[in-house]
Amino acid sequence: MRRLILMLFALVLVCVSLFADISGTGYGETEKEAVENARADLSSRFTINVTSLLFTEDSDDGEGTVSSSMSANSFQSTSLELLGVVESIRSSEDGLYVATCTIPESALPLYETQLQSLYTTVEYLLKQTESTKDTEAKKNLYIQLIQDIRKYESYQIIVQTMDPGNAVAKKNISTSSTIVQNEYQGFLIIEYNGLETSILDLQQQYDLGILSIEGQRELAEKQKQIEENRKEQEAMEASLNEKYNAQTEEFIQSFSLSLMNAESKSTESVADLINKIEANRSTFSAIKNDVEKKLLEYEKEYEMEIANARNEAARKPYTSAELYMGQPTKAALDFRQRELNSELADLRLYYSRLSTNEYKNAFTQLTNIADYAFAYIDELNTKAFTVNSFAPEVTTKIDSYALNAELWSGIATITIGNASTDLYFKLPYEAFTGETVPSSRDVAEYQAYIARVDELTEFLTEYPDVYSIELKYNISTDGSSEYEVEFLSYSITVNRNGQDEVIYSERISQSDTICYSSSVNFNDFTVNSDSLVDYSSSIYERKEVSVDVEIENAEHYEKPVEEVYRGPEGETKDNVNRLNWGEYGPLGSRFFGFSAGALYTMNPDGYVPNMVVLSADGFFAGSPNITGGATISYIFPLENYGSPSYGFVYTGATLNAKKDLFGFMYVYAQASLGASIFLDSNTFAAAEAEVEKKLDVKFAAKADAGFYFAIGSFAVNLSATGMWTGYEFVYGASLGGVISID
Repeated sequence: MRRLILMLFALVLVCVSLFADISGTGYGETEKEAVENARADLSSRFTINVTSLLFTEDSDDGEGTVSSSMSANSFQSTSLELLGVVESIRSSEDGLYVATCTIPESALPLYETQLQSLYTTVEYLLKQTESTKDTEAKKNLYIQLIQDIRKYESYQIIVQTMDPGNAVAKKNISTSSTIVQNEYQGFLIIEYNGLETSILDLQQQYDLGILSIEGQRELAEKQKQIEENRKEQEAMEASLNEKYNAQTEEFIQSFSLSLMNAESKSTESVADLINKIEANRSTFSAIKNDVEKKLLEYEKEYEMEIANARNEAARKPYTSAELYMGQPTKAALDFRQRELNSELADLRLYYSRLSTNEYKNAFTQLTNIADYAFAYIDELNTKAFTVNSFAPEVTTKIDSYALNAELWSGIATITIGNASTDLYFKLPYEAFTGETVPSSRDVAEYQAYIARVDELTEFLTEYPDVYSIELKYNISTDGSSEYEVEFLSYSITVNRNGQDEVIYSERISQSDTICYSSSVNFNDFTVNSDSLVDYSSSIYERKEVSVDVEIENAEHYEKPVEEVYRGPEGETKDNVNRLNWGEYGPLGSRFFGFSAGALYTMNPDGYVPNMVVLSADGFFAGSPNITGGATISYIFPLENYGSPSYGFVYTGATLNAKKDLFGFMYVYAQASLGASIFLDSNTFAAAEAEVEKKLDVKFAAKADAGFYFAIGSFAVNLSATGMWTGYEFVYGASLGGVISID
């Protein structure tokens, strides 16, 4: 729901006095309070930004005339400096003080000077606002401009009230606070869309694990900025949602009209789609940049290894058997060259596998991003949208009146994504007023008609809520960063005699283009620094995915499509696991491990393993690099080398941390705290009563460190183990496997 600001200006003077002096009255228990209330009452007569007005008629209390008053509930009142005010205070019979604040006719020159100064300031600020590119500077200029225009309009009312024919007050600035506030609202919406696009991009990079520390700081800062922007929009919206006074209502009712108060039809869902497409475009680029850096590092390492291998081969001395007359034989040279070529081939194969595996991981992420981007593009391209002038991103203004065509021409400005676009519309005189245009041969009536047109033109400029405009349009893109907006039709509605009535409609063909600076192509998966990458298995075939976007003000049917995990050449999720261990494999956030090992005690005789351990681990929460879970182990002795004669079960909570080394090998460490439940080895054949006596529970801890080696859909782990059993410290080694369920 939205209503544009109604300004107390020009046609609407607040309870214009018949006298040149203007007064305000206030009451209070102290003289100071009474004066403050009187000043507030006087100031409220000329405050532009109000949310409610209450008028009272002149009355006589028997002791003197009490002026008409207008009380105002201000959302963000203009700080209006009243000049040349004369104060008077008296006591009333009920014990209160009554203060009167009056602007005398003699103060008129002070306000004329202020008007002239503000006129110059406003015109200067308008030029500065138009030329400034810096976002924060432009925002500050808008705020200052709105405040100064409100002051100008307020002082203009004061001067016109004191002297209706004043020449200085007749000089209008080239805009109004309504128009500037609407421009500022559009500016805030564009800023919001830009921030939302950046946040979506940075959040996706964070989720993919490629966002730097600086990027994380930028994400936090933009989240703070978008919240501030949202509050500014809410404040501006509240400022724009102004009520009008009784005289305004009387004027528009002369045409049997009422101010429109319809439900907003917004472009928010359209902007949301564009923001997501552009965010995916930025993330797509970030993934490519990230993998390019890693591939470049592999290339540098590969070149260094080649240089080292060549130098090492050149420095290696020949044996006496490889020399003839002090020179290496041809057979020796050929053997050395074959040996070097074999080593270089092995190096290339090793780094090629590393680079290709790194690229495949990125390729999976790139195809996922592209699939969703194309799904959003399809949503955008296949819908027809509707928006009306009650949406905050749409503003209208009357540009001029054409006497020969008997209609007003207007401009509707629609903010979509990072830009605003204009639609030109017509508002016929007879359709709007319900009056017939008189013949130009009837000079008197035609002159009255022209005067009426001038009056209405000024009124429509200040009170655009007297009508609403509804637009139908398409917006499309071929996947590039350009969006073609095509307006199909518009209709104009007024509220006449309490009923909404469409007074004019027209089919049109107007178009405009919204451009973003990015040149990212969602079909281009190539990267720089790719000399070691094998592209043969990385072929993109688009997969349909469902997108969770509710399109408002458009016919919309969404067929549910099962989300497909994408990998090169249509790989299934199981196959992708083998290609992307960092995201899907046993180093994901959910996996099971099992192992068997041999343990030693600290006993001096413990040079041979005297215990066997069987363990099972489950990790189910955390990130791909740090996960938490639980472990259970059964440990039993082989021989008694001074240790208690027991078998026991250890159980505990575990933390696992891992680091990717080469894409197929990971170093890891994990620690757990828990309890050991001891069972004496003789109790397994003992009576039940004896078992209860032998059962014992001790605090215990266990630590492991080792390596994961990726093999197919599994990983093999080799680790060193240390453990406090509750009685003694034991150590040893284990061999096991890992199965991922991510």
